[in-house]
Amino acid sequence: MPRLCVFEVIGVPGSYEKVSYSILGESMREEAYTRDAVLPADVLCSSSSDECYTVLLAPEALAASIAETPSEAVDLASNWRKLETLLGELYSSVLESPEKIEVKALPSYGVFYGGNNLELSIYGPEYGDLELSIFMAMLEALGQYSCDRVVLDTSVGYNIYVSAASRAFRTLVVAYKLGILDRLLLGGDKYAKFYVSAASPVRRGYKGPYPLSLQEVGAKIFPSFPLLSSAISGLKPESFISYSSLKRCPCIDETDLDRVLPGLKAETGRKWGRLVASLKVFLKQGLKLFTALRLNTPLVLYQPDIVLDEEPPGQGEVEEAINGLMEFIASEAWRTIKSAVDEGRAVVCRLAATRSTSLYTILALLETMSLIRLARHLMSRRAGGMVPLRELEWFKEEVYEGRHEFAEELRLNARMLERDLKELKLASTRLSQQCQLYSTLRGPVEEQKQRQSREDSRKLRRGKPMAGDIKRNFFAHSGLLDSIVNVCKSGDEITVTYTLDENMKKQLNSWLLSPE
Repeated sequence: MPRLCVFEVIGVPGSYEKVSYSILGESMREEAYTRDAVLPADVLCSSSSDECYTVLLAPEALAASIAETPSEAVDLASNWRKLETLLGELYSSVLESPEKIEVKALPSYGVFYGGNNLELSIYGPEYGDLELSIFMAMLEALGQYSCDRVVLDTSVGYNIYVSAASRAFRTLVVAYKLGILDRLLLGGDKYAKFYVSAASPVRRGYKGPYPLSLQEVGAKIFPSFPLLSSAISGLKPESFISYSSLKRCPCIDETDLDRVLPGLKAETGRKWGRLVASLKVFLKQGLKLFTALRLNTPLVLYQPDIVLDEEPPGQGEVEEAINGLMEFIASEAWRTIKSAVDEGRAVVCRLAATRSTSLYTILALLETMSLIRLARHLMSRRAGGMVPLRELEWFKEEVYEGRHEFAEELRLNARMLERDLKELKLASTRLSQQCQLYSTLRGPVEEQKQRQSREDSRKLRRGKPMAGDIKRNFFAHSGLLDSIVNVCKSGDEITVTYTLDENMKKQLNSWLLSPE
């Protein structure tokens, strides 16, 4: 059965009236479905024949509204599982499908008020933390429920969280496409659709019906890898955490901060150092595979076991790394460091996340996972470790030319590859042995180029400077550098493969990491 996921930012329990909502038809004019509900998410679920899952996004600031004392507010703000359970019980009683409702707590910042003059101040997180935490909650739910349609309702909830949710939702579309990039490029015809819904503002005393409209959301994927090689090399556990956020906390003075910070960083490094080290290995593999795809060198994708200094990991290993990173960010980046209660006023001081590093690392890992699947699929199409020439021609037609929408987003261009495959095919007609180095098959007109290529290759293998720019030539000729490619004939089949010594493999890996 198809599955529908609905995300909604919630506010104070009991603050929403039950009113009538009408979901508009495709024309956005005729009423297609009308029902009374407390939250629009409930209407979206009940109107669909799909199996529906509702994820309620709950700012931790709600602790001020449901707590009876400052101490209880601090406890709920510092214990998100407890807050999620309590809010889940409160909202499940007014929604139609309580067994398929999940509450995800979000970090907050600012001053919030509750009953009995209760005041809750939260220091540390910023707007970027809201966006990152919502994105992670959405990504986790998308993986857990495998939804075919995904809707973000923006009708209710605190404004700043709805704003952050809208930004996170567009990033979720990008993340989803990066995570299934192999399917998109190889012709997978089934993938999720994303929508934003919004209802007219509810007026006091008017029970509706209020029109609820849906619009599909799209987002383009990056034409570059989310992280540069230098950024990957510099990753450390503390790269994902903003310790400076504690400076804004009134109950932590600078003396305490200077004393506490070294211990916090050391503890984080000990606990999560191994995870980050494995992330760096995976990310470097992903960057190399992306460079091969983006710069038209598909033979690398067919032979990563020959070209790369480490064989690509399994999909399960990368998935585990993504989940581990999100667990690390959720448990460490928004950890409460100090709290205080004084005469009706509660203060919570916590760390914050480094939004850009955290977000782009997650996106890069998702793209790495799909590129590894792509490479493993292409490896399975080889003939005894060799790559048939027809395979490279198929890849050009299927990926670089056949998937116009996604090839355009990645800015793939098959023109150079088409030229180089024609040259390789022509050269293969000169085979006088079963296998020959590509450079020996060039025509007499290119004799000077052959000599220069062989000389460059010899110098490269000896680690000496070259007269020509062999790195530039590698990418300019679609990775089919004649000094490192063997051309073979088996029956009517022409096959190619890289022939690399350790020094050449090292050079090639450095080019794929930094093609500029």
